[in-house]
Order: sequence, then structure tokens, then C-alpha cells
Amino acid sequence: MSRILRTLQSQNPDYILSLQPGLVRGIPSFNITLALREPLNPQVLKALVTHSTGMLVSQKAYIVGKLGSRLGDSNVIHMILGTESPAELIAFLNPRLLRRNMPVFIRAISEFTSSRFEPNLLKVRLLPTNFLSIMLTTLNGDKPLSLQSLSSRSFGNGDLISSSLMGINCQQVKNLRHEEVIPILEIFRNQLYGTRKIVKNLNFPTSLRNCGLEAVGAHLGMKTGDNGTNLLSRLDPREIESIGGNRLLSHFYSCVEFCFY
Repeated sequence: MSRILRTLQSQNPDYILSLQPGLVRGIPSFNITLALREPLNPQVLKALVTHSTGMLVSQKAYIVGKLGSRLGDSNVIHMILGTESPAELIAFLNPRLLRRNMPVFIRAISEFTSSRFEPNLLKVRLLPTNFLSIMLTTLNGDKPLSLQSLSSRSFGNGDLISSSLMGINCQQVKNLRHEEVIPILEIFRNQLYGTRKIVKNLNFPTSLRNCGLEAVGAHLGMKTGDNGTNLLSRLDPREIESIGGNRLLSHFYSCVEFCFY
């Protein structure tokens, strides 16, 4: 097949544009490198990006390598978002490129989700967590994340807020004001579990669970003071519901036992 396609390439450098999607996905790696030689036809690149789902990892990595210098173009971002699984391609992008071009990504994602079409929202929520973390940092600036900043107009729209929060990391959790740890983690948890109803293998990141528990513990310590008494009397109903009785019992048993005694 590679030899046949090479012959087609010599006759028509843009032959990929005439292939059916299933055939595009089956193009050997060698022929992909030939098709993406400079000067590059943007339409050929678009065809390969559009039908990249199901390609070999090495093939997708090579295609993404051709996108790096073009990420400043929102049309390229829309092209990536329009694929069946944009997370597969974005996962190959260098974090430095993501940071440099994140404002363009944010504008494109805001436009992509403006219609509130659920499959589009789901695609964004499933983007790599490192990408979403950079997006969250860019949206919030150098300030610690807060409930106020989550509701700020600078975030664009509500869908962009919840999607970017899916990328919250341990450093961002540690920087939260102690009284906002529980409500912000609750928003994250609701978003995660809501998405998991559709994508069954989506799990709460272990590292985030651990540092989240540490942050909740620190908050409860601030609530109770040095003697660790009267915990429940110092928690508001939303905090008790968010933490859950089992978690209170397992992590702060002595205090809870005292309060109930």
C-alpha cells in the first residue's frame, strides 16, 4: 500500500483530500511524513487531523508536531476540537506551547461550547488534566483560586469554569483559602462524577484526593482549634454534607466521638 500511495503522491501531492475517511486513517506512517513535507498544504493537514482518531501514536505525534507553529490560529484550535477525540492530540502538545497559546485556546473553547451542545462540553471536560490546569491558571491569573474568581466574568461562561476546574492540581488546592476548600472541591467532585455517568472509567485522581483530604483536615483544624472539640457545631450544613459522615468518622474519629458523646 505504501508503494501505491507513493505513486499517487508523485502524481497528485494532495491525493489525501480525495480519500475516504477510513482510508485516511489507514495511511502508513512513511506516507504521512511525505504528505506533510514543506511547503505544507493546510487542507492536507486538516484532513489528517480530522481523521486522526484511531491512528498509531507515532502518527498522531508527527501530525501534532506540524501543528506547533500554527497554534496561534484559532481555526487550527477549532480543527483540533472538532476531531472525535481532541484529547488524544492535545496530549502531545508541549506545555510551553500550551501556555504560550492558551489565550487562543480559551477563545476557541469558549466559542466551541457557546451553543451548549453536550458532546462539545464533554470533549472539553475530557481534555488532558495538565491542559485544563494551565487553562485554569491562565483564566485566574496569579491570584489563588477562589469562589469569587470562579464566578468572575473573566472566565467567559459557566461551562468554561467547570471544565477548567477539572484540571485543578494539588498546588492550587494548597493555595485555597481554608474556608473555600470544601465548596470548591465539592464543585470539582460534582463535575467529575457528573462526567463519569457518561465516561465510566473516569476516576478521582489519587494525588488530588490525598492533598484534598489534607486541605480539608487543615480546614477542620482551623474550625476546631487546638483542643479539637465541638467540630460539628463549627461546621455549617453544607460542609457536613460535602465532607460526608463516613469521611468525618474515618479521618477525625476522636473529635466526632467527643461531639456525639
